[in-house]
Amino acid sequence: MIEFLLTVHFLALAVGLGGGVAAGVIGARLAAAAPSARAELGAAQKRIGLSGAIALALVWASGLALLWSAFGGFGGLGGLGLVFWLKMAAVVVLTAAVVAMKVVTGRSERAGAEPDTPTMARLGMVATGATTLAVILAVLAFAP
Repeated sequence: MIEFLLTVHFLALAVGLGGGVAAGVIGARLAAAAPSARAELGAAQKRIGLSGAIALALVWASGLALLWSAFGGFGGLGGLGLVFWLKMAAVVVLTAAVVAMKVVTGRSERAGAEPDTPTMARLGMVATGATTLAVILAVLAFAP
């Protein structure tokens, strides 16, 4: 069971991180794109964002399931405690950045406009940095 949960966890992480990079590349091209291409690029970016949000939900679900399967919950972390909680703080920052991107996108759609590119770029950088930090801290916490 732990192997299955780890597989889901790592694949969801890969989809989320890859999607973030892809959305950033599309976002950089979007500003310079011809008007005819903007709608298609925006639609692709939106679909990638949805895939990333679903992947993040799977990371949370599989991570919590792993915590209970491998350690019996938070109390079983032992010496992993501090590094684990730093990793979790990075995951919370990542989640907040993704939620903020969804809020910005939703407001823009309701107003019939495109999301603010600089804001989305900053949030994307925060999400990517938080993901990178979470992976580094996970290695430090769980590697033998």
